[in-house]
Amino acid sequence: LSEEFFWRQFEDLGQLSGYRFPRQHRCEWKPPPEGWLKLNFSGKARDGVSPAGCGGILRDEYKDVVATYSCSLGELADATVANAEALRMGMRLLDDVPGGVKQLVVEGTDLSVVRWASSGPEPPEKVKEAVDDILEVMARIETVIYHVYEEANEAAIALAKEGATSQDRRVWISSKIRGKMG
Repeated sequence: LSEEFFWRQFEDLGQLSGYRFPRQHRCEWKPPPEGWLKLNFSGKARDGVSPAGCGGILRDEYKDVVATYSCSLGELADATVANAEALRMGMRLLDDVPGGVKQLVVEGTDLSVVRWASSGPEPPEKVKEAVDDILEVMARIETVIYHVYEEANEAAIALAKEGATSQDRRVWISSKIRGKMG
């Protein structure tokens, strides 16, 4: 990486090359840098009306949607579990993206899940398997992850709500990717 590129990415996304941590909060969605994809994920806890759900959206530097997913998680009561499952589902989806994914920005509203995926403190047993799966995928690609406010994660939140009311797991992957992915 050129020094200028490194510092621009460092300021905008957080530290690169092995260090993944929530650097700052985002109030609006921004596209990822050239050659990167951005995964926004969200989980919705069970409420009095609907079961828990999860969803996410993968977009490129042109703001084009590369993939979306949503599903019901049944009667889970915990928003943290729903968010961990949302991120795990998104990370598993990366293997199906045409051309593969080598550089990824991840954004989510659940600070605990972001910290665990940043190799932070040990997660509780109820999400340990999901976090281990997430870290396994992150070890294979250059990843930056951070916490964002709901305003920067609206599409993923809407997909999580849709997933909660759906009986089926819904996954859509574009067959046409405009940019070169890493």
